[in-house]
Amino acid sequence: MAVRVEEMLAGFLIRCPGVDFCDDCVAAELRVTRFDAEEAAGRLATLTDFLRDVWQCARCSRRTKVTRALFRYHLTVQ
Repeated sequence: MAVRVEEMLAGFLIRCPGVDFCDDCVAAELRVTRFDAEEAAGRLATLTDFLRDVWQCARCSRRTKVTRALFRYHLTVQ
């Protein structure tokens, strides 16, 4: 289940790049346990496309550990 939660979390965060979400709000959004959300967020934080830090959650406004997808810009040359 952990890989599935990680994939679900990555998809959710990528659809909202630059927006911070705490583990509680992620768990509610994905309908998983807080533990599963926290574990998945920790694994995503090891990747260059995601950041995990203490900040304000965009959904509940609590200052706590949050995860976000980073903006990635791709230059298209024609």
